[in-house]
Amino acid sequence: MSHHPYELITFRWKHIEIELTYHPCWGVIPDGVMSHLDIKSIDPPRAPLPITETGYLSHFFHYTKGDTRETILKATKDWLDKEAQNEIWKKHEIESNQLSLF
Repeated sequence: MSHHPYELITFRWKHIEIELTYHPCWGVIPDGVMSHLDIKSIDPPRAPLPITETGYLSHFFHYTKGDTRETILKATKDWLDKEAQNEIWKKHEIESNQLSLF
């Protein structure tokens, strides 16, 4: 793993607090530089997200020179919003919002 500095970004998406650990230049590959993003729900801990049922996701992608803290945060929020439109996530939200009678 790379020893390059990383950014720690915490934000709230809907009712879930999420922590991003962003490594802009994680490693070099033949066609460029790879970035790495750890996405973890921290409050509630390990709460499911539309992009991961476990509340944790390790994601690699090609580094773009214009990537900043703000662009990574916006891209992550957009990704969550897009995936939250699928029927599986919508069902999860309905079920988690219903009160249990037992």
